[in-house]
Amino acid sequence: MRTLCSALGMSRSTLLRRRKGSIVESIPRRQQRPVNALSEGERSKILETLDGERFADLAPAQVHAQLLDEGVYLCSVSTMYRILRVNGEVRERRRLARHPEYHKPELLATGPRQVLSWDITKIRGPQKGVWFSLLVMIATLSAGCLCVVPTPTSLNTLLPELSSARTSRPVKPSCMPIAARK
Repeated sequence: MRTLCSALGMSRSTLLRRRKGSIVESIPRRQQRPVNALSEGERSKILETLDGERFADLAPAQVHAQLLDEGVYLCSVSTMYRILRVNGEVRERRRLARHPEYHKPELLATGPRQVLSWDITKIRGPQKGVWFSLLVMIATLSAGCLCVVPTPTSLNTLLPELSSARTSRPVKPSCMPIAARK
């Protein structure tokens, strides 16, 4: 049996099934409507009841409970939800944030010092636990960098200097190799 299965390239269970001749053809069946399904008239009556002035602001479970208290049974709560969903009347009631689509900012420079790029790097100091902040500011269309500031102080004190670096004269030539163009 094993040699036959390996020669044919099929599993043993497939071979046995085919020998028996019990291959069942799958016959596509038409979806039958359940006997207890609601008619279109009943569905429209339920929808009118749910959309009516009396129940417009209530959840289907509350409508179902009130109708049962009055001795009226239309359908189950899940059927009410199903009918509302088919008609597009069920939605999320919580106030969910609608985030706008993110657009990547596009910077357009027509001259030097219009678009600035900057980076802050921490550099190890001469002693253990001492770090310096190296701030480099580069203008997009310039031949070099505008500002290189190593500082052990807070960067908040440098903000006035950095804002003036945009309009001031170019930086010393010692900075040029850092931002050299290729």
